[in-house]
Amino acid sequence: QIVTMPDGSKVYLKKLDEGYNPYSKVAALTLLHESHQKGEFATGLLYIEPDRETFTDLLNTVDTPLSMLTQDQLRPPKAALDDIMDRLR
Repeated sequence: QIVTMPDGSKVYLKKLDEGYNPYSKVAALTLLHESHQKGEFATGLLYIEPDRETFTDLLNTVDTPLSMLTQDQLRPPKAALDDIMDRLR
């Protein structure tokens, strides 16, 4: 698919083929290299590592949406804020 940008330039988007394997790092790197050589942007899930921790797991986020948490759950205690300020001094 060709997308015309506001400045008149064109971007070429290429959807991944049905048989593409997103679990192969080599396939992902090959795809990126080939797409670059053709002047295209590959779209879709390029690579996934299922056994790796997710970004939200690494950040230790909660499952509950922040809008559903109480002020007491969102606001750190004074001691925690004091500790942060002490480390910044």
